Amino acid sequence: MDELTSKNIDNLNDNVSFSLNHSVKFDGDGNLTTPVTPDKPGQYMYVLATGDNLEATDEDGDGKKDDLEINGETTIVGVEQLAAQNSPSDVTAPNSAEPGEDIDFNVNAAELSGETSHSVVLYEENSFTKSTMAVNISEQLSKDLSTEDVTIKHDIKEVNGVQNLQDDVTFFGQSLESRTGTGLVQFGNVVSFLSNNADVDEPGTQVSGDGISLDASSTAVQADETTTLTVETYDNWTETDYRWIHVASGSSSDQIQVNTGMLEVESSGGGGGDDDDGDPDPTPGDGDDDNATVTEEEKSTPVVDTEKGKATASFEKTNVEQIVFDSSDITGDVTSRDLDREPNETGPSPGVSASVSEIVVPDNAKNTSATIRTKVSTARLEEIDADAEDLRVNRYNDEKGKWQGLQTTLVEKRDDVVVLEAETPGFSYFSVSAVSEPAADATASSTTIDAGGEVELDGSSSENRYGEIVDYQWEIGDQTLSGETVTTTLTESGEYTAELTVTNDADEVDSDSVTITVEGEGGDTGDSDGSGEDGDGDSDGSDSDGGGLLPVPGFGLIVTVVALSVALLALRRQSS
Repeated sequence: MDELTSKNIDNLNDNVSFSLNHSVKFDGDGNLTTPVTPDKPGQYMYVLATGDNLEATDEDGDGKKDDLEINGETTIVGVEQLAAQNSPSDVTAPNSAEPGEDIDFNVNAAELSGETSHSVVLYEENSFTKSTMAVNISEQLSKDLSTEDVTIKHDIKEVNGVQNLQDDVTFFGQSLESRTGTGLVQFGNVVSFLSNNADVDEPGTQVSGDGISLDASSTAVQADETTTLTVETYDNWTETDYRWIHVASGSSSDQIQVNTGMLEVESSGGGGGDDDDGDPDPTPGDGDDDNATVTEEEKSTPVVDTEKGKATASFEKTNVEQIVFDSSDITGDVTSRDLDREPNETGPSPGVSASVSEIVVPDNAKNTSATIRTKVSTARLEEIDADAEDLRVNRYNDEKGKWQGLQTTLVEKRDDVVVLEAETPGFSYFSVSAVSEPAADATASSTTIDAGGEVELDGSSSENRYGEIVDYQWEIGDQTLSGETVTTTLTESGEYTAELTVTNDADEVDSDSVTITVEGEGGDTGDSDGSGEDGDGDSDGSDSDGGGLLPVPGFGLIVTVVALSVALLALRRQSS
């Protein structure tokens, strides 16, 4: 955007085609939606500006008004960028792979010819789509804005994977030499590299909260339009769904083909089937997971009470003492297993884990509700420094892929154990863990600031006895911000209430708030309803002077990931 000035307009008109649309309108909620239809493949940038000082002209006399004339000052409000293609590339990829396995992608960019730059990026879908990135601008938006006034806040702390640059390739005008890099790369180093290669000052970066490590690998090659790219994975990658993206580009900006798809990274094994012992097939997760060890196992044949419509399975050796099914139609043995920890497929229990069990039932009882009675030793409670009253039974929900707390009652305290009962809707893995509500604590770097000033909201003093706080949500005025510590700019005088809501890994929540007074000229605070607007509710519609937390201009998912990948590759080359 630094190039979009009247001094540089001739150079831009020589290399870029412009068109203007004066009919854009905001809806009642202040949102702007404008359909766009690219007329040919290539990279497009859409700029939202105010005023009437931009004009489309025919400077080169070709009969097309595709040149831009700047007749005075204008304000750039936002920028969006996308890449357009005629048709996607052809990609053949497997549906699944094991952690640590090399994955082959057979690609064909049929619309391109000759030497073609290919890149395939593979990344963990859920973590990437949930992550956010924001640009915090502390000064007024203008042509004098410096990178010293910009901080990039991001959830992705590091990238964990293998980045292979096998031959000299060119993406987005950046040519890179052959190199292979493995291990973790800090996101801040990526921004630093991009800034250095673009010959611009480096903006500040800040990880939101604890940050996340993104499992991702990539391979880039220079080859014919048809080739095979091999992407490496790590043994420690999370077993879940991964998205792959293929980008092929030629010698000019309109030569581009892209495709995307999904594959699952999962370990093989598990087995199953009839073992010919007369017992029914067990539920999914039969204790053979080599990530957890069975420390005790016991079978029980349920005793049926037809009058009460119940069936009861009792155990003497395992932590689970009794299961009372809400049905008398239970045929076959029930198996209770004590595990030394949660299996990898479930991940850790909420809070602090006290015990883990697996209950295997006949097929016709998998989704039968029941009451489970289980025990935890007092020695174990002392070991994890937990109170019996804080214990909760959890069930792993296979369909949702997460632990869910069950309604739990502390029914008995013996000399050496405490006994719990819980209602379950079905059977899978179970755990007993100590959980508690978090204690939110919201503070501000200053409770009185000038209009247009910046304030940092800090929730780092929030506490949680068991487990960890996994989410920090801030509400201030009409803004919603995420992160343990966030920064915002308040442009209107008045009193603002910043409310912090924290959620821990047991899905327990707590809230706290802090009030910030924003003073206008002469120390006036004015009347405010907490949203930063005057108390009469009227607004003149003018643009505010402050920057605040602005979403990063959408570079398009495909272009963003490939740009990040290429930056990682180049960073590895630079640091070697």
